[in-house]
Amino acid sequence: MLSRLPGFFERYFICRSTGGHLSNGFHMSVCLNKPVDDVILSNALRALLLKHPIHCLQFFRQDSLAGFLAESSLLEDKKANCKNYDARLVSQILYHDVVVHQEVESLDSTFFRNLHDNRIPINVERPNWILVVNQIKGSDKQYLTLSSNHVFIDGNSGVNFMDDLVKELAEVETIDDRLFVTVLFNSTKDAPAVLPKANEDVVGLFNLTPWFIFKTIVRMALIPSSVAKFFKSYFVPGHPNLYKHPIFDFYPVSHDNKSNFNRVTLTREASAKSLRYCRLSGVTMTPFIAACAMKALDSTFAQLLTNSPSYTFSIDVCGRRYYPELKKEMRYGLFASTVGAVISGDSTILQAAKKISTKLVDNLKSRACFPFAGLLRLVNFWDFFQEKYDKKAARTSIEVSNVGLLKINHADWNVDDFIFSQGVGMDLLTISASSTSLGGMNLVVANHESLDEVDKGHAMEQFIEKFQQYLENGETIY
Repeated sequence: MLSRLPGFFERYFICRSTGGHLSNGFHMSVCLNKPVDDVILSNALRALLLKHPIHCLQFFRQDSLAGFLAESSLLEDKKANCKNYDARLVSQILYHDVVVHQEVESLDSTFFRNLHDNRIPINVERPNWILVVNQIKGSDKQYLTLSSNHVFIDGNSGVNFMDDLVKELAEVETIDDRLFVTVLFNSTKDAPAVLPKANEDVVGLFNLTPWFIFKTIVRMALIPSSVAKFFKSYFVPGHPNLYKHPIFDFYPVSHDNKSNFNRVTLTREASAKSLRYCRLSGVTMTPFIAACAMKALDSTFAQLLTNSPSYTFSIDVCGRRYYPELKKEMRYGLFASTVGAVISGDSTILQAAKKISTKLVDNLKSRACFPFAGLLRLVNFWDFFQEKYDKKAARTSIEVSNVGLLKINHADWNVDDFIFSQGVGMDLLTISASSTSLGGMNLVVANHESLDEVDKGHAMEQFIEKFQQYLENGETIY
C-alpha cells in the first residue's frame, strides 16, 4: 500500500484539525455560465481525480495506534507531534459521498456560516473535501462550492481545483455517449505510481539556515517583551508607539472560534474604481482592503471600547510566484505564508495601505516570511497552541486573503462569479477576497462572534456599512 509521512505543514494542519484549533478550512463557490447535471459533473470529477490524485489522499493514524479512545489518540498525537500519521489513498470515492445537492435562497450570511460549521475530518475513509451543488431558489442559477480542510491544500490550490474542474467539464461535454459515473476513484484500479509529495519535498521554500534560526530565537525567546515593546515604539521606523497606541486586544486566542459572516460585494464598476484609486495612489488592492477594514474597525469598535489603538495585520501570500518552472508540481499543496504589520489607528487609509504595501514588498523580495513559517517544524504544535491559550495572546486584528482577479474559462464554459470564504482562526476579522471581470469583487468578512456582542450587534452592522463605503470611496468619505 502506497504511503508517506506528513510534511511539517501538513502536521501543523493535522493538529489544527484533530485538536479543534482555529478554523475549519476554506470554501470556494463559483457560478458557471451554465448549469451542470450529475452526468457531466461525475465524469468531470473522475477525470480531475485521476489527473490530480492529491484529492484522493487522506491522513490516517498509523496501525500501531488503531483502537485508541479519542482522548488517548489525542495524547498520542501530541507526543508524536502528529508524526504518527500516514498519507494514504482512500479505498474509493463515490460520487454521492463527495457531491451534495441543496437549494438555497442566496449565498448570504447563513449560507457561509453553515459551510463553516460543517467540519471535514481526517482519519476517515473519505477525502478532505466535498463539492456542494447549490441551486438558487426560483432561478436556474447554480453555485458549485468546494469545501476543503487545509491538511493537503491551500487557498490557491482551491482556485486551481475550480479551474481544473471547469476544464474537465468542457472536455466531457464533447463526449456524446457519456453516462453517469458512480465510482469516481478506486485505489485498486486507479492508484498512481507514486503519491504526491509534501511541500518541503517539492521545493525549499520553507528551508531554514542556522543564522535565521539563531537570530529568530534571540529576538523571540531571549529579548523580554517589555524591551521589544520599547525598542519597536521608539526605534523602529514606521512602527506605532505602543504606549500611546496599544494593540487592539479585544478577545484572546482560544479554542472558541465561532464565526459569523457578512458578504460585501463591489460591482464591476465599483471594483474598477477602487482599482484605479489604488494604482493612482501607488498601492495594490490587498493592502487597500486591509486599510479600509482598519479604518472601519477604528471608527466603530475602537470608539466604543478603547482610545486610539494600533491594529495588527496578517496578509496571506503565495510562494508559487518564485518557481514558474514548477507550475505543474506546485499546482496543489501548501505553499502559503503570511506577512504581518502593525499600524496605528489614527493613520489614514492611504497611509495604512502604503505601510502594509511596504511590508509586503520587502517580505516578498527577501522571502523572509517563508522560512519564518518554516520555524513551525521546530516546535510541538500542541504546545504552540496551548502557550497562546495560557498567555491569553491577543488575536490578530485583521487577516486578509485575496486570491485576486480570476479568469477561468475553457471552451464555452466560464466562471461568472467567484466567492472565497473561511472562518476566523487566530484573528478577530478574516477577510477573504476574490474577483471576476463579470461578477466584480466579493469579500466575505468572517468575524469572531464576540464582536457581535458589542452594542447589541449594531457595531458590527456599522463596521460592514463603513467597510463597503471606504472600499468604494477611499479617502473621500472622511
